[in-house]
Amino acid sequence: MNKKFTIMTAGFLALLGSAALADDHHGGTEAAIARGRAEVSLQEVIDKVAADSKGRVVEIHFEEMDAFFSFGDGPLVYAVEALTPEGVMEYKVDPKDGNIISRSKELMGGLEYRKLPDDMKLTLKQAVEKAEKTGGGEVVSAKLKKEDGTVLYHIRVNEAGTGRTLLIDPLNGNVYPVSSHHSDEEGHES
Repeated sequence: MNKKFTIMTAGFLALLGSAALADDHHGGTEAAIARGRAEVSLQEVIDKVAADSKGRVVEIHFEEMDAFFSFGDGPLVYAVEALTPEGVMEYKVDPKDGNIISRSKELMGGLEYRKLPDDMKLTLKQAVEKAEKTGGGEVVSAKLKKEDGTVLYHIRVNEAGTGRTLLIDPLNGNVYPVSSHHSDEEGHES
């Protein structure tokens, strides 16, 4: 009985580890851009999801369509979250043509988006555009985060193999550089 439990536990942990590796938002996005898979811009996807959801887009990144069951070889999609009056909606969008593949309501999501300031001047799309102008590269992921009462856009910019994170204040538009990482050709940070 003990041996069977150990084998089952090891298998479960291996499955969880591979799912975590497959859901690498930054590395996966940078690798996708390097391979030329994204033909539709982040801004176009943000516009499409905002119109469909009639809400505020708060996150966009690349991920594998079925990351939990694949091992790094699944089709890549834009994963987008929008804050709507009904809650947080999650979208999967095809990076080749911009078509919405799926939409679903996040049952447990949205807690980090409660009590956002009403006077946020910048949308996610505007923050992405500002980051590309300021950061000198292509935005590969963006998310609105609320930490310790402070709300900031966390924007990941990729330029010539270097990944950089910028924080942008949605209230006043100030940009704060955070970090710089070099990526290898597969998109993994070193």
